[in-house]
Amino acid sequence: MAKNKKEHQHYIPRFYLKGFTVPNHEYLWIYEKGKTEPRKGYYSNEAVRKNFYSFTNINGEKDVTIEDALAEIEGKAAPVFQKIKNYEKLNEDDRINFSLYLSAMLTRTPYFREYVNSNYKKSINKNRELIKPLIKNDEKNYVKPIDMPEELWNSRWNSFPKKMEEKLLDYYFKNNDEKMVKPEFSLQYVLLQTSEIASRFYVMKWKFIAATVNWKFVTSDNPLYNILGVGLSNPNVEMSFPISKELFFLGTWQDNEIMIKTKAQDKEGYFQADNNIVKEFNRATVKSALKYVFSSNNSDGLMRLVQKYKDSAPKIQITQL
Repeated sequence: MAKNKKEHQHYIPRFYLKGFTVPNHEYLWIYEKGKTEPRKGYYSNEAVRKNFYSFTNINGEKDVTIEDALAEIEGKAAPVFQKIKNYEKLNEDDRINFSLYLSAMLTRTPYFREYVNSNYKKSINKNRELIKPLIKNDEKNYVKPIDMPEELWNSRWNSFPKKMEEKLLDYYFKNNDEKMVKPEFSLQYVLLQTSEIASRFYVMKWKFIAATVNWKFVTSDNPLYNILGVGLSNPNVEMSFPISKELFFLGTWQDNEIMIKTKAQDKEGYFQADNNIVKEFNRATVKSALKYVFSSNNSDGLMRLVQKYKDSAPKIQITQL
């Protein structure tokens, strides 16, 4: 049984999805971009992929280091979630653990890993073009540069080791992209980027916004969203994250005028939204979704919104983080 749990890995934590279930039930509504009807599903069975964070190490063994590290981050963040839901003030450790959780929710998703892999494939193709002139077998396709002496052009292979040439050929031209882009490549960024991003979240200004009686927050398979699409160091950046159907997180470098001044339950750092603000944050969440939106409500309006943004895609650049 333990082995099965290790194989089926949630890219969105179960305890997090539980916060978006139908009241007094264990299920939620899943809206899929491109589909015309939502479906009902149990939170514990959603947002899961087999061996999503596992890879085979150099000893030929299954490595679950990333899965274990993410589980540790979740474990430390769970009590912080409870404090936020109780409108409590967070201490320094709480901010550290919640910052790590937020950054992990950016880097652990399918979208982030697809983004990393896509850029790696582009790098591979670029290297292929750079290497081609060095391969003797492809020499007929290249013309001697005008400013290169004839003697140098004719002798250029003398200093290029035969074994190295064969290795380059084998690696770049006998392997397809899927074989070259191994899981561990994108997985290393899950933790490397998590630590870097967390340090920035920690020093941001945090606001927790409460939903209304009539309008609740939704989440997605890519829940941490950069509203303006600018780098985290940009003074105008707005990072949004639905905490539960009742609460929403907004991280900024400066005070945001859109926020209602009324404190939720008269608590510091907690604000009460109106229906329009909830709708706008939900719109941002739907736009950022790669494929799935999760909600506690079966809503025709939400279904229309998901389909309106069915071709939208998250935008992120590692260099801008």
